[in-house]
Amino acid sequence: MIAQGKVLLLSCPDCGASHPHFEFCGDTDMATDGLASAGDRDGRRLALFHARDAEVEQAEDLRSARLAEVIQRAPSAVGMDFQTFRKRYRPPELTYRCPWCDTAQMAVSREMTAAEFVDAGGRIDCIGDIELREGQTFS
Repeated sequence: MIAQGKVLLLSCPDCGASHPHFEFCGDTDMATDGLASAGDRDGRRLALFHARDAEVEQAEDLRSARLAEVIQRAPSAVGMDFQTFRKRYRPPELTYRCPWCDTAQMAVSREMTAAEFVDAGGRIDCIGDIELREGQTFS
């Protein structure tokens, strides 16, 4: 299975964790269905796997961040022509629950490609039949 997407570095204001999270993308939901990621507390290791792969979820040094809140930032499109809407549209802001202290919402502190993450000293492990591929992103 081909995995595409970007690495989000999440920061926790309570425990100070710097947690990597992989945001999968695809041209259909089926392309990303069942895929998950888990990262370490220091922001240096990331594993991509099928959500049904329990051994990764049970690893002591890797945990998955769960989506906590979606904050809509786009203006209402009522009465707005499409070109104006496209100019004003802002994607929603996503916050995640900290998997290390479970008390805070983590915000995205940095977005990067998988190659940038690895170049900065990170490591990405693909478990099972997952193959990471850089290139086209879908939005």
